[in-house]
Amino acid sequence: MAPGIGGFGGLFPLGDSYLVAGTDGVGTKLKLAFETGIHDTIGIDLVAMSVNDIVPSGAKPLFFLDYFATSILDVDLAEKVIKGIVDGCKQADCALLGGETTEMLDFYSKGEYDISGFAVGIVKKDSVIDGKSIAAGDVLFGLPSSGVHSNGFSLVRRVLARSSLSSKDKLPGGAVTLGEALMAPIIIYVKQVLEIIAKRGVKGIAHITGFMAHSPFIQLNSEGWEHRRCRDEEDFQHGHRDGYHGKPGSIQARYSKTPTHLRIASARWLWVKE
Repeated sequence: MAPGIGGFGGLFPLGDSYLVAGTDGVGTKLKLAFETGIHDTIGIDLVAMSVNDIVPSGAKPLFFLDYFATSILDVDLAEKVIKGIVDGCKQADCALLGGETTEMLDFYSKGEYDISGFAVGIVKKDSVIDGKSIAAGDVLFGLPSSGVHSNGFSLVRRVLARSSLSSKDKLPGGAVTLGEALMAPIIIYVKQVLEIIAKRGVKGIAHITGFMAHSPFIQLNSEGWEHRRCRDEEDFQHGHRDGYHGKPGSIQARYSKTPTHLRIASARWLWVKE
């Protein structure tokens, strides 16, 4: 948050308001997009990763910019990606202001690309949410995610590689494949979070982008809360952030019991309210 370092978005003073900016990509989820051929929703992920980072300060997204880089431009593929970006901007209620497309022949493999996004929003200076007033007795809420989102895919892909699973395998009880389920786009939380903020009383918000997250931006100065989903108390007490074990293809998450920090797995959005 301005003027120091930290927060989910950068704040720039403009009159009685702050412009709030954020930038991000979609990580190695792109590898799964290349494998599955699903490109029409990756743009939603791109928009979400940036707008979901500027909303925690209370900012309303204004506009979005994108960067698309590839070896040789495949117009049909690029149109699918851009369609997702347009859909994401509609969900975030912000303008797609422009972008950059570049060809780098000897840099990317044929058929592959990389994308980055940049979002700018605005919030009144007297309405900035920074978590500084969080105190013992406040209530912690969480919004569920739609899946892995766009973080942790290096681990997801490693699990798939070490198991007998394939992205083409059908999930039990349905026609959806594992790859299609993993490619489900990120939820864009802008509208619902702004509606919650408008009701007043929100003291702090954290955008959790890893499925075992430790957020340094919202720290609890009370006795601390823990939200855990472990098999037993021993797992929780003995936890480490990088503690995985089990047979190939399985993950047992362990969580560290740190009194002054928040670690959460099943929710992607957190806010603290009186």
